[in-house]
Amino acid sequence: MSATVLEIPKSSAEPQVPGPVPGTRMTPEFVGLIGRFAYMWAWPMVNVHNRRVMFDKLPEPGLMGGVAPAAPPNQLCMLTDYVVPEERVVACPNQDVVYGFSVLDLGKEPVVIQVPDFGDRFWVYQVVDQRTDSFADLGKMYASKAGLYLLVGPDWAGRAPSGFQKVFRSSTNLGIVVPRIFKDDTPEDTKAVQAFVNQVAIYPLSQSTGQLKTRDWSAVPKFPASSKGQ
Repeated sequence: MSATVLEIPKSSAEPQVPGPVPGTRMTPEFVGLIGRFAYMWAWPMVNVHNRRVMFDKLPEPGLMGGVAPAAPPNQLCMLTDYVVPEERVVACPNQDVVYGFSVLDLGKEPVVIQVPDFGDRFWVYQVVDQRTDSFADLGKMYASKAGLYLLVGPDWAGRAPSGFQKVFRSSTNLGIVVPRIFKDDTPEDTKAVQAFVNQVAIYPLSQSTGQLKTRDWSAVPKFPASSKGQ
């Protein structure tokens, strides 16, 4: 007995996927289960889209509610110390790293991501697509080298300029980058980590000079928070 293969329509003009076999009984429990599955798989994509729309209104990188890093798409904002207790955007953040946050919109153009020479310090950049699936291995555990990396969208057909360590391709145009840099809970290491934090940057390829840029992340504006959490 051969199985029937259903082809997903490519446009609204094409025939739609047929419904259930006539007479199929769908219990409330089954319908509820399907609804939960749909919510579980769709929620990350909606969440990333909403962040892109919300952050597109920001004039520059800064701190939402004075505590959470946020920036316009294809830019980055870094903290300079641990997440403070007042933060409500992330439910269970790490308590031993300095965070950053960036929303990607790779449909506009590729994005440069900088990696300073962290030496023996632990670090990792979480780089995910709109489904929150990772598409770039960047971190101490991956033995990633210092330098410039390029993030590109699924349809990009260009060629990376010379000087880039690697090109990572996302399966979607939207995505998220969350740098994490380890810091000891001492005044001495808080001071020492700033040199690394200030070299972490994300920006469009059109703004690249081929050299690592620096920014004092302690001098960013504070924006009012639109809600207690997301």
